[in-house]
Amino acid sequence: METKQDKISADTIIAGFDFQYYYYLKCVMEMKENEQVGFEVRDDVHIEKANGEQILIQSKHTVQTNTKGEMINLTNKDVDLWKTISNWIEIVNDENDGRESLDKQLEYIEKTKFILISNKSMPEYKGILDMFSKVSLEEIEIVELKKYISNLIGDGEKKTETNLRIKRFLEQSDSWCKRFVSKLEFELEKTDIIGAIKGAIKEKLVPEQRINHVFRCIDSAMRERNFKNVLGRKKIVISWADFYDNFTKYFEMARSRALPVLKPIEKVDLKGDEKSYTFVRQLLDIQELHHSDATYDEDLIDYFTKKNYANLQIQNWIQDSEITSEEKQEMDQKSIAIWKNGFHKHYADVRREVRAKSFEELDGSKIDKIASNLYHEILSEKLEFKDTKLDLELSNGHFYILSDIPNIGWRYNWEELYKGDTL
Repeated sequence: METKQDKISADTIIAGFDFQYYYYLKCVMEMKENEQVGFEVRDDVHIEKANGEQILIQSKHTVQTNTKGEMINLTNKDVDLWKTISNWIEIVNDENDGRESLDKQLEYIEKTKFILISNKSMPEYKGILDMFSKVSLEEIEIVELKKYISNLIGDGEKKTETNLRIKRFLEQSDSWCKRFVSKLEFELEKTDIIGAIKGAIKEKLVPEQRINHVFRCIDSAMRERNFKNVLGRKKIVISWADFYDNFTKYFEMARSRALPVLKPIEKVDLKGDEKSYTFVRQLLDIQELHHSDATYDEDLIDYFTKKNYANLQIQNWIQDSEITSEEKQEMDQKSIAIWKNGFHKHYADVRREVRAKSFEELDGSKIDKIASNLYHEILSEKLEFKDTKLDLELSNGHFYILSDIPNIGWRYNWEELYKGDTL
């Protein structure tokens, strides 16, 4: 049996919110010119049509399953069903919005479509849903529907919240109920809304391998936009023109030959022993990092963030079939070639010196200075790969990855120091 705590658990609440948010994003993706879509304004989601009509959408998500592991059915006395209808009755009959009279209420219903979306399953015996449909198709009269609904309550039943909501519907006039039911729609078994969003992206002529990238970009940008609106106490409403102006760039980038690039990731948290990473030990050894530095932790966070950003970007390219593993190796080799040219240039004098004496006899401070100069020169390089110019964050991150393997180093004897190092 589901406990009270289960009903209010964080994962249940988050799943319900994400379900609503992604349906909102789906509506935004399918929006037509001169339309607007709102989130938590007139309803869970609403759509303003170009002709002045509107669609009010309530989303209801469940994590409950039946004995077969399937999502539970929407039943005749479903709590979500009658709570939604009760909410819509309050909206339609809102006196504070000037709808005291029946005429005003019918006028509002006439310009409105009411849609309940849910991941609940369609019942084999449709019951109340079938009765609503028959009224809409004028196969039965509204009095037959009201009689059917009255029987759901029963004479001796308690005054439960659901029963009170059912009675609220029955209290409406026949003309009100008939008009309302004719504008009522149900979209059940909505289990793959993200798939529907990606389908809408594909319809905008985005190449298959870039659909996931466009989805991630739009999702991230929309969440940031919504968050800023909430902080600024603005309503979350977006027009077709706003979407066109602010989101077209993601579709255009997807159609270009250049590789899609993620937004820089948030700064990472430092976890574990940083000295277990070869690229960090290399920086410590050439004095680019030192524990006594006031900015030691800040610098570490910056290095790890860039490294993780580059690693995530490369993995996304491979996952989305933007590049192959062979092309990733080609990218590594190009970066190594840039490093190698710099290495040979900076250590040209040292190479001549070690022909005559051992490396240990050389001036250590001079070697550290050369290593530092090499490091800074390499990190000033902006890499280019497959018609794509990478920014400094990505370029730096890629060099950190290579120095962590390690395939490159900063000191003259880096291979001796770090190759095969298992720390």
